[in-house]
Amino acid sequence: MPFSIRFYELVAGAHLVITHFGYTALEAVVYGKPMVLVLNPEWKRTVGQIDAEIFAEKVNAVFVWDVNLENLSRATEEAKRRKVPVFEDGGQKLAELVLKL
Repeated sequence: MPFSIRFYELVAGAHLVITHFGYTALEAVVYGKPMVLVLNPEWKRTVGQIDAEIFAEKVNAVFVWDVNLENLSRATEEAKRRKVPVFEDGGQKLAELVLKL
């Protein structure tokens, strides 16, 4: 996939997002996309497996640690069946709390 400064449009238009933990995972949540979360064990300066599993559980994503074609194929099918959670607008809630001060 070529580089795009409008990558968010690709995420918004996707049926499913397969990504490493990070900004793209958050974009998938914002756009309400089913997600497969994959960690690369060779990347040592990123989120650990436990934190990624916790995040995946909170957003109902499928977590894949052992990356191979069979596991990814199974994970994509599972992710398509899962319900994507809807979260409150945290900015709106924060604004309401600040206005109460």
